[in-house]
Amino acid sequence: MSFIIVSSDNQLYKIAENEQDKNNLNCTYPPYKAVTISDSDFLKIKTNLATVSYVNDSVSVIDITPDQERLGLETQEYINNLKLYLENVKNLLQNFITNNDSNHFFYTRIINYFNYLNGLDLSTIQYPINNNWENYCQQNSIDYLHPLQIP
Repeated sequence: MSFIIVSSDNQLYKIAENEQDKNNLNCTYPPYKAVTISDSDFLKIKTNLATVSYVNDSVSVIDITPDQERLGLETQEYINNLKLYLENVKNLLQNFITNNDSNHFFYTRIINYFNYLNGLDLSTIQYPINNNWENYCQQNSIDYLHPLQIP
């Protein structure tokens, strides 16, 4: 059983793969609300292959068609966009590391992902990667966190 976490105005705030992850997101319920979703829907959201909305106490998970325009970018432009995206992810991870101690449930996973990203040589990846970074990680068995999983 997985979860989306929505704000008081029903906007997607976080995602959690399981109950333990949900309980360690540093969210207060209420005003946030945890809504159960299927594990398959969670994976679609985590890999950025679906969007999610929450309206009238109902969750809608909508598959995303790959952005053909983005997939057609020149390799260097694609790499530059990916670098910017990963820098933003690293900033989120660094903020967590700075504000939490090693006893936090997510600490080891976040440190490991942060270290992986810091050591990543983007020139070793064959481009374009399929759809997006998170889907690439999933397909290549890389332990990663979607930005919405980071407390």
